[in-house]
Amino acid sequence: MSNWTHACCNLCWLAREGERIPHRLRETEEETCCFCGHATTSGIFIREDPAAVLHCAGHDQGTP
Repeated sequence: MSNWTHACCNLCWLAREGERIPHRLRETEEETCCFCGHATTSGIFIREDPAAVLHCAGHDQGTP
């Protein structure tokens, strides 16, 4: 995964996107939400500049 792709929990998605339905991965391992720092298995991933993501646990060094 690119370092611009970040895990997002359901609550952070709702705060960012409102009632818009996200695309989700069906089977995901527990990850840390890069936006709030809580554990999530939501399967939601968002492309965002790593400099703008407070709780990013670090990703590979791919390109955006």
